[in-house]
Amino acid sequence: MRTLARSLVLGVCLALVGAAAAHAVELQWWSHWAIEDAKKTVLFEAKRRFEAKNPGHTVTITFYEKKNMWPTLRAAFTAGSGFPDVFYYDMDVPEFMTAGWLAD
Repeated sequence: MRTLARSLVLGVCLALVGAAAAHAVELQWWSHWAIEDAKKTVLFEAKRRFEAKNPGHTVTITFYEKKNMWPTLRAAFTAGSGFPDVFYYDMDVPEFMTAGWLAD
């Protein structure tokens, strides 16, 4: 009986771990602040706070030089894969909206 109880507890624990892992999210965040250390510090702090409030979720920040970010974003969205979950880019937003690449 004791072995059965241990097996059941172990099974429940494994199921909970599996369920938690199934809901983990990895967000891709692209930024054009590659050469701006103060702004990078702000983004890393936002990442740290998000991950602290959302255990199991991770944020990967990829930095681009501003001149390279637009072509890279456009290529990824056009291909339909490889684009980030989150990005900030202050130009060409109307084109992104018209193409249906943005969501609230």
